[in-house]
Amino acid sequence: MTDTTITLALVILFSVPMIYHSYRLRGAKRTLILLLNIVGIAVIVELIGVTSGAYTYTGQTLVLVTIFVGIGWIANTYPAMHISLYLLNLYNNKRIKPQEALVVAILSGCFGVIYDLFMDPVAVALGTWVWAKEGPWYGVPLSNFIGWFLIIFSIVFGYTLVDNKNASIPKKALLSIISIVLGSALVYSAMKICAYIGI
Repeated sequence: MTDTTITLALVILFSVPMIYHSYRLRGAKRTLILLLNIVGIAVIVELIGVTSGAYTYTGQTLVLVTIFVGIGWIANTYPAMHISLYLLNLYNNKRIKPQEALVVAILSGCFGVIYDLFMDPVAVALGTWVWAKEGPWYGVPLSNFIGWFLIIFSIVFGYTLVDNKNASIPKKALLSIISIVLGSALVYSAMKICAYIGI
């Protein structure tokens, strides 16, 4: 077995229980909307990062990166969102107010960054990906952590707002696509600013 196969198998192994949990908690339709938000923003932002040369996944094709990233961000985002909902006593709420969604998204982004403070240096040390410009945190640039915060913030905020709408699934899917475009634009703009100021 290659390192790529093992990594992809581990990412799938971590993500499947989370998808199942969401299915049991939210049902199939709400889980599909959640997955659309996670995979949509994550894949767009990661492909921009890879194709711009900010970093490379060692020995990976663009197709494998897309699959790896799409599934991997489920394992990154879902726990952060649920810990935040639980700590804010919103876990069992069917409807979350926009200001509560904002707080959940901010806290989720913070938990995502805490996770990445440990995960990213390990991935760099293992050679899973290589940064074009090394940063101060064990070779990881600060812009990466800003990106992580904004990706998870955008996913959680967008999903929470869309999930609260009394709308049909096709309308929720359309709103999710709009959320994905806006979230990706936010992250892309922030990364451009980080590149401009050199962090």
